Parts: sequence; C-alpha cells; structure tokens
Amino acid sequence: MKTFTIWFTGLPSSGKTTLAGILYDHIRDLGIPIVMLDGDDVRKYVSPDLGYTTKERNKQMKRMYGINNLLRKNGINVIACTNTPPSDEEYDIKTIYVKCPVDVCKKRDVKGLYALAKKGKLINLMGFDLKYKPPKKPYLILETDKLDIIKCIDIIIELILGELYL
Repeated sequence: MKTFTIWFTGLPSSGKTTLAGILYDHIRDLGIPIVMLDGDDVRKYVSPDLGYTTKERNKQMKRMYGINNLLRKNGINVIACTNTPPSDEEYDIKTIYVKCPVDVCKKRDVKGLYALAKKGKLINLMGFDLKYKPPKKPYLILETDKLDIIKCIDIIIELILGELYL
C-alpha cells in the first residue's frame, strides 16, 4: 500500500499540533503505521543547533523532509506539523492549512510565545515579527476559529483518509 504524508501548517497556536495529535491517534487505532513529526520535537531532538532565522528555518525544513522521506521509504506514513508549509516541489504531501487569525492565536497561546515576543524576549516568531506565508495550494483549509476540533477531524478523515484508504 502506498504511504502518505499529511502536513499541518499555520501560525503558532492555530491548532496544528492538537489536530495532528488527534488524527495520529485515530490513524494508529486503525492499525495503520504512522509517525508524528512535530516541528518542536524535531527541533529539540534533531536540530538543537538551529535558531529561528529564515536560513535556519529552511535548514530545519530540509531535515524534516529528509526524515519524512526515510519513513515513507520504509512503509511508514507521516503526520507533520510546523509553522512552515512544505515547498511547492515536495510531492505527494497533503498539506492542511490550519487557518486562524493571529489575534485568536494570541488568546490561545498556551506556550506564551506571543507574550514573550511582545516583551522582546523572543524574536522571529511567525505571525509577530515574521510574516507567515500560507501554502500556495493547500489540499485543505481548516479555519479553526470557525470550526471546532471534532468537525475539523471529521473533515480530514472524510476527505483525506477516505481518499487514501477507504
């Protein structure tokens, strides 16, 4: 069976990791081999040498692509979530743009990133001092300020998993 990558992208606190985690659990419960690559975890364990400049973010993305490709080559499906969307030349990635206004993201910010950026203690935060560039042609757009998590997951399962597995 062909492997797949579902890549969540959006601003910090838009709901990427929450949605990715729920979807990961659902897919795993179906007995489908799956790994979740959270950008924060990959940065912590694979890229602790990188900061958050544009150049370093690009290097981080190359590492995530590499891990993704190795997993898929070995028959393991991938769910990834990062602030940076996959580049246009990446094939066979189902990009989900988790769209949410920055003011809503700031209210949801459990990590306190926006508050740190406002105090000048965090630089290069997407949606604050770095402009977020949404994916040019996402497979799916989920507006998490308008849809609840359950509805978002239902949409993903119906569209993506239905296409890939059912």
